[in-house]
Amino acid sequence: KGRGIADCGGVYAWVWDGKAFQISDQLEMPACRGLGAEEWPQLFRSRPK
Repeated sequence: KGRGIADCGGVYAWVWDGKAFQISDQLEMPACRGLGAEEWPQLFRSRPK
């Protein structure tokens, strides 16, 4: 079985706060293990004010 497409790396979501873009979500999978992004560890999630 070969590696799946995009089975490692990072996924980032950004929001505009009126002055600059701020990161709102960060998922990263440094090891290529054949998992989809929905199974990657979430390193950061912002909380709405």
